Amino acid sequence: KMHSAPPTTATENPEPLSQDKINEYTNISEQGMEVSTWRSQILKEIEGVIAKFTGLYQNINRVNKELQ
Repeated sequence: KMHSAPPTTATENPEPLSQDKINEYTNISEQGMEVSTWRSQILKEIEGVIAKFTGLYQNINRVNKELQ
């Protein structure tokens, strides 16, 4: 048989969030998403730059070997 849940006290059951609070939290989490997207975009660009330099460095080494 199902156990009925004990009655909740006022402290256990906080007031439902007001629409303003919900909007505020939503905005904060959306800003968090934007920051992480922006951060991963920067990391991608840095990786691209590193890859270009690595390629350039390898080309210079190859040319140097050919010149020797």
